[in-house]
Amino acid sequence: MASYPSPLTTHANTTTWQALGIGDPPGFMLEACETQRNLSSEGRAHAVAAGQALRERVVAIDAVYSSQWCRGICC
Repeated sequence: MASYPSPLTTHANTTTWQALGIGDPPGFMLEACETQRNLSSEGRAHAVAAGQALRERVVAIDAVYSSQWCRGICC
């Protein structure tokens, strides 16, 4: 069976301090998750559900690329 690259991008809800949902708080640091805009509890639930859906469908994953922000590597 042939295999083809298939990019998958997911977006989930983040914490509410930025009503516009853009950017990080002033003074954020990549090495300190508590200073960033992170996934909300709803966003974490969406991320977990997306992972579960991939596992249930036995999707073969050869590589994963993520941002360095904590919200991109959580769960």
